[in-house]
Amino acid sequence: MSRPNTPETELRYITRMPDNLWRVWITYGKKDFEQIYFSDKKYSGKKKALDAAILYRDRVLAEHKIPVRIYTGNGFCVKHKNNKSGEIGITLDVDDRGNPTRVRWTTRNMVNGKQRTFARSIRKYGYIGSWQLVAGIRRAHTKMDVTETPPSPPGWLKRWAKKYNVNLSV
Repeated sequence: MSRPNTPETELRYITRMPDNLWRVWITYGKKDFEQIYFSDKKYSGKKKALDAAILYRDRVLAEHKIPVRIYTGNGFCVKHKNNKSGEIGITLDVDDRGNPTRVRWTTRNMVNGKQRTFARSIRKYGYIGSWQLVAGIRRAHTKMDVTETPPSPPGWLKRWAKKYNVNLSV
């Protein structure tokens, strides 16, 4: 079985070990993981062992509903069920360690080889305004299209805004 060298066939969760074998190691949950080795000798060669490792990895990812990384043209990203914004790389972030709770739109981008987080407060800029600022930062760094308007605010955010007198429409 021949695989082209494409982003879809990247070796996520698979490592080449020095003892002529491939290791598949997938963690899920807090303490659960799957780990198995595929030796070149047992599978009659390096390529066949890798093929077996990829098949195993794909089965475990499907079984545990681990999201597949997709290639966006700017790098690999996870499109995850918990992503409520609909945009890869933009997150509605809640920091409830302080009083009052801080809510903001955030984005993470690579800047000079290091990951940087950019955040804009919903309290300060409003729901739409903070989205537009973060989306602009994301757009500038990735050169990808990002929608101008955020998704409608979730119920918990509306309750938070009412409690703290925050105008979401600004």
